[in-house]
Amino acid sequence: MNPATCFDQKSGRQVLWETVVGAVDYADKIGDAATKTGVSTTRLQEFEYAAVQSGTSFDGVVQALVFLNRNLYEASTAGGEAAAAFAQLGIKVKDTTGKLREPADVFLDLADAIEKVPEGAARSALAMKVLGRSGAELVPMLSMGKEGLEALRAEAWAMGAILKPDDLVRA
Repeated sequence: MNPATCFDQKSGRQVLWETVVGAVDYADKIGDAATKTGVSTTRLQEFEYAAVQSGTSFDGVVQALVFLNRNLYEASTAGGEAAAAFAQLGIKVKDTTGKLREPADVFLDLADAIEKVPEGAARSALAMKVLGRSGAELVPMLSMGKEGLEALRAEAWAMGAILKPDDLVRA
């Protein structure tokens, strides 16, 4: 038996194994994030792509969405600082039927609001009011505005970077 052939076969199997393990780990990561944030696995993958393209982290996006959920609930029930922060940014926390809005939609509205704020400390401060400490990390991503994030969303789909929910479940 040729040793070079054995090495090639072994490395091929190893690559296949690493690919399968990577897919399972990725599916777990996205599924866990969806559970924590209440955001769909599809939208989370789109946000992950935008985060990578803007030099921010997916973990930061997840932490920010968790904090956003807390603030949405607080603003809708108790008012207070959370309600004031959303009002300052011109973001509605409830839809026309009085239900709490989806966090992914509010996140996109926040991106539009942050994009309009002059660069500097004010952007970070406002992002942190709504998203917690992760808000400062996400300023480069949020500064693209909703239109920029939607463009990256389309790019991610065009490149095949988004797995459909059924594919995530199978992984």
